[in-house]
Amino acid sequence: MAANMVIDQGAAPDDVQYGDGQPQLDKFRLRWELARLPALAPPAGEVSFDDKRAPTEQGHSLTTGTFCFLRGRSDVSRLKARLERDDDFVWSDEYATEHNVTLARPSHDGWGIRKLAFVFCDDFLHRVYRLPLWEDPSWRALIDPILESCGVPRERIIRCLLASMPPRTVIPPHHDSGYWVPRSRRLHCAIKTNPDVVFLAGRTLDEMHRIEFKEGCVVELNNQAKHYVANLSDEYRTHLIFDYVDDRAEPYLLPPEMPVVQLRTGDELLQTRRSVALASERGSGPRAPHILIIGAQKAGTTSMFEYLSQHPLIKRGVRRETHFLDWRWPGDDDAVLLVGGCTRESMDETIESRACADPMQRKAEPLRVAAEACAKGETAIVALLDE
Repeated sequence: MAANMVIDQGAAPDDVQYGDGQPQLDKFRLRWELARLPALAPPAGEVSFDDKRAPTEQGHSLTTGTFCFLRGRSDVSRLKARLERDDDFVWSDEYATEHNVTLARPSHDGWGIRKLAFVFCDDFLHRVYRLPLWEDPSWRALIDPILESCGVPRERIIRCLLASMPPRTVIPPHHDSGYWVPRSRRLHCAIKTNPDVVFLAGRTLDEMHRIEFKEGCVVELNNQAKHYVANLSDEYRTHLIFDYVDDRAEPYLLPPEMPVVQLRTGDELLQTRRSVALASERGSGPRAPHILIIGAQKAGTTSMFEYLSQHPLIKRGVRRETHFLDWRWPGDDDAVLLVGGCTRESMDETIESRACADPMQRKAEPLRVAAEACAKGETAIVALLDE
């Protein structure tokens, strides 16, 4: 039986160790004692789609207390052999440039997690990028049998990549978030692993259990649950990780309506916290949008976006996270003057509205500022500050 695991957030002992390139924060600390925990073999079945409607830590009712299920088994020996044969080159930027597409993922790249991407999407499912290797016959011969073993339709895949986690590295407790999560299913297939790799999952941070991932076993994870990985060994741990849209997703997300973008060898993708876009689109933003909403995480930016979008004279942006002020900045002086000229006024007035005692007035005030700016042909920047 799996032991209940509490991730201690208290003081660390004197022999604290951290993986190369990882922040020296307690949640990244290597906890050697976890390797002694017994692992729970996932039962056959699949995650209830109703259990994915929100993060499990929010306390909504669940159909089961199990968060990982065995979906199938596949012989991964040939895939493992190819990765070991081409170990250094196949993970390199050089290989991605010559045969595939480079994908920059700042956090994972900083932790040294190697990747070989086949399909990837942004968090809002605006685009599903299919990379050249997705159609490469030699890779299809290795990947397709894994998909077939668990009955996953290839045309419904929205993310698929090989991820190789360095020795002595931690992926801290988290749950996945974004528009794509409650509309899709997340599966892992261990390609190369060992007993000193620890995977924990559970409803909350202090209810996580260790889950067994054997090579060749395809396991579905409820990624709205908390999960954590620690590679406490001296070898890389490699999984094929893939997501596909469930048949209960909105029709425009299902084939043939899925917003697929076929990429070519040599393209470059950039991932930020939520967005994924082609590097060739750098500087391609509009001269200036009418309304920009900026704010801290969980400060209500999405709600404000939805409130404004309800107005009949407002058109939703094609991208909810535009990156207009950084890498999509068009760079011309007129745009700088336009946005810069109204930023100070709009932000000052909006920040003042935060002091309103009436919550309803506080919500309405940024809308008034935005409406007045639009009427003048200016850009309104609505700033939402974390309480």
